[in-house]
Amino acid sequence: MALNCYLHDPVHRYTLASRDMSSVTEQPSLPLKKPVQASPDPGGGAPVTVLAVAAESDRAALRRMIEHSRWTLMEASTVAEAAATLNECPSVVLICDTVLPDGTWIHLLEQTQNLPAPPPVIVTARQADDDFWMQVLNRGGYNVLGKPFSEREVFEMVSVAWRHRKDRVQARAAG
Repeated sequence: MALNCYLHDPVHRYTLASRDMSSVTEQPSLPLKKPVQASPDPGGGAPVTVLAVAAESDRAALRRMIEHSRWTLMEASTVAEAAATLNECPSVVLICDTVLPDGTWIHLLEQTQNLPAPPPVIVTARQADDDFWMQVLNRGGYNVLGKPFSEREVFEMVSVAWRHRKDRVQARAAG
């Protein structure tokens, strides 16, 4: 599925991702780069792989959103299942609920830090306020995704996280 997304610098990522993008396109004075067509493979090369660690209802919502894309969705419902999946397939973007049956997003984030190339961790929350967002960022998480999920926001956030991960891996390999 194609989606118009807007590339912007990391400083404005959170602000723009939470705004209604239709109103942004009507304001040419904003410092946005040219809109581009997001591909199902934003990083070039391998298709995007997402590991969703959440309740079945949230995983089902994500499944419906990306079923027509080339993205791969892996699923887990616990920290232990997610850790096992990450050990087998570490090149993913991780979407994690705040509370899981055997731990929290913090436990899962700690598990990812032991991987050679830790994936970006996007934490989902019903009340994604600024304090929680800062807590996620300060602990090493990538971003916060509000519930209920917006298809546009999911595609944009995962695409940018995938590119970010790819750039980090390439930088480590080069230096």
